[in-house]
Amino acid sequence: MQRSEIEKYLLRTILSIFMMGCFQLLLAQSDTAKVGQNKTKIDELNQRLDNLVKNTSSIGKEDSVEIKLNLLLKQMAEVKQEISTIKTAMNTMSEENRQAFEELNNGSNRQDINVENGKFYVVIGSRRNPALAIALLNELKQTQDVILVKNSKKTWNHIILSTPYTKEEATTKMIELRKGEFQDAWWTSSTRILKD
Repeated sequence: MQRSEIEKYLLRTILSIFMMGCFQLLLAQSDTAKVGQNKTKIDELNQRLDNLVKNTSSIGKEDSVEIKLNLLLKQMAEVKQEISTIKTAMNTMSEENRQAFEELNNGSNRQDINVENGKFYVVIGSRRNPALAIALLNELKQTQDVILVKNSKKTWNHIILSTPYTKEEATTKMIELRKGEFQDAWWTSSTRILKD
């Protein structure tokens, strides 16, 4: 071989080795970038793992399903207790309503009243529910001379002042009461009150 061919061969070999070195250098640089990205991802995953460990350390030995189940059972027990309390209250109220209705129909809470025809009575309270009407009657008896009666259709229970009035007197008394604590006072005629 000639000298120029040997030089060309050496030059090509050196150039090939140089190019392979550059290529490996480029690969190493891209690997370094990937290593940097992977390091960032690993750091993020470690952070999340630390947070999970921190949050689960308070749980103890129970697993999450067991914790949720225990929480649901506790809430169910509380709801059952509330339902039981409500049922007891409703049974008590319905018993009171039944007793009040019987008392109202038997007249045990009504005083003897002779509803005078052509007279008017001042109503200071009305309730559909007999128990509520009796409770209001007992409250108003403290300060007023009142009587519990039903309307002629037996749909309302009225607490009336026991004094019979003429129409003008009933209107005057109603106006007087409306200025005080009975803003809803009104009068009714004897024909609209259930007679005993």
